[in-house]
Amino acid sequence: MTLMLGIVFAIITMFAYGIADAILADVVKKFGVVWTSGWYFLVTSLVFIPLILYFGISPIPGYYVVLLIVVLALISVLGILSFNEGLKVGHPSVIIPIAASASVVTVVLSVIFFHESLTLVAIVGIALIIMGGILSSFKLHHLLKARSKNLSKGVQYAALTMVSWGLFYFLLSDLTHYVGWLSAAFFFNTVSVLFIFIMGIGKHRKVYVPKGKGTKLIVLAGILNAIAVLSFNLGVTQTFTSIVTPIVAADAVVAVLLALVWLKDKPTHNQLIGIAMVLLGVIIVSL
Repeated sequence: MTLMLGIVFAIITMFAYGIADAILADVVKKFGVVWTSGWYFLVTSLVFIPLILYFGISPIPGYYVVLLIVVLALISVLGILSFNEGLKVGHPSVIIPIAASASVVTVVLSVIFFHESLTLVAIVGIALIIMGGILSSFKLHHLLKARSKNLSKGVQYAALTMVSWGLFYFLLSDLTHYVGWLSAAFFFNTVSVLFIFIMGIGKHRKVYVPKGKGTKLIVLAGILNAIAVLSFNLGVTQTFTSIVTPIVAADAVVAVLLALVWLKDKPTHNQLIGIAMVLLGVIIVSL
């Protein structure tokens, strides 16, 4: 395995996810989380098809892997729905940092079940990346202005998101080890599309097809999502999942940078500290 290459793939994943999230922010408000997710996941699967035709697809080695694909798809959908539900009823400055802590779950599971042995230097770097990602995900003055009685709303959804996303990265890494970087991405994503469309049709009794500018944004987000998933899978083939995931989960850094460039929205002091911590953490981990 190559540590630096794994870190490079993790950084690519972080930026791809961060940009895709920014693109989908307004689309979700207009078309709803279910159909937005369904269509951009479908685009992702379509992106995988030419790659599958070129590189080939791995056979599924047993019933455990079939179960793993199904559970992974369910957890993927659950994480998306719980996160958006949390944002609906709760305060973003509470919901987002809790959800951003998902990599803690992944790191713990990876150390226990994958027997990943981390040096003290790596642990310090990982801790800095996780804390920096959390600090970058909210503006402290928004949190301080919020009424304390409202801060607990939606926390259960945030906690569910944290566990779901933490399990997702852990199980996706496990699936990658069984069937390879490309087949793992294609299998779980395609099953996720089926689950989301079944859910959407069951709820709305029809298939909602986005139109206009939203369609182009969904296509772009779907392509970025494909890049993110493949980069993550390639990353965990090169180095530990417990190193790749914290970098990926720090995608709030990308959101802060995009807000600065496009919206001229200056980051707060806690966000600047968070970005610095992530950068320092990545440097330390790569030593």
